[in-house]
Amino acid sequence: MTRPNPKPKSAPASRNRARTKPEARSALKPSLASKGRSTTKPAARSTTIAKATPKSNAAAKSPAGAKTSSRSKAAVQVRSPIEAVLDRGIVRSRDLEALGIGRPRLRELVASGALQRLARGVYIAADHELTEKHSLAVAATLVPHGVVCLLSALVFHGLTVQNPWEVWMAIDPWSRKPSQAVPPLRIVRFSGEALAFGVETHHIEGVAVKVYSVAKTVADLFKYRNKIGLDVAIEALRETIGSRRATPDELLRAAKVCRVEHVMRPYLEALL
Repeated sequence: MTRPNPKPKSAPASRNRARTKPEARSALKPSLASKGRSTTKPAARSTTIAKATPKSNAAAKSPAGAKTSSRSKAAVQVRSPIEAVLDRGIVRSRDLEALGIGRPRLRELVASGALQRLARGVYIAADHELTEKHSLAVAATLVPHGVVCLLSALVFHGLTVQNPWEVWMAIDPWSRKPSQAVPPLRIVRFSGEALAFGVETHHIEGVAVKVYSVAKTVADLFKYRNKIGLDVAIEALRETIGSRRATPDELLRAAKVCRVEHVMRPYLEALL
């Protein structure tokens, strides 16, 4: 008896599905990748270009604005040499050369009346206001390293009614004495501590003028009593004590520096 032929077995559906899924996934991957590239990258480029344009415009505008502001500030700060002379008061020819005013230009300014020549190498603006202590300012300009002393310092501090026709100035022994000066100068030479002690700086007509203090001036008067007069030194000491412009200790300290302590002490004790 013959058996019927068995039917061929078909592959399970799950295996077919398993075979088709990888193929389908591999087929889908390129399409998804291509879609992703086409959608995202152009948008990113467009946004970056849009953001870069305002920055480039701002960067292009900033240097020009900086240049114009610096030019405007420089234009405001520019001043004429005449204004610089007015601010400084009395000036020397070497100071004018530093401001850009040479000798030919200086002669033109003097000829036109804009500047006046006070002394050799010393000039002043025509409309400059003079003070009572103008001669001290001129002397300090002529001898910038000198110190106003003795009778001129006494007048400056208001301790005498005398009015010397010379300006007394102290310089060191190695400094050169001005050959010609207006106003005339009376030069004395100090050295060491006697030159440096008690120096004060005052501004007269825009010029820094060095003047000895009250105590140092009185001590110098006692030191030069043979030239100036002992009565002038005693009167200055009396005025100083009466007006309390200096204390007895300050006077004795200055007298010790000038080596006249034993000369001044008896007069000082008599006034106390």
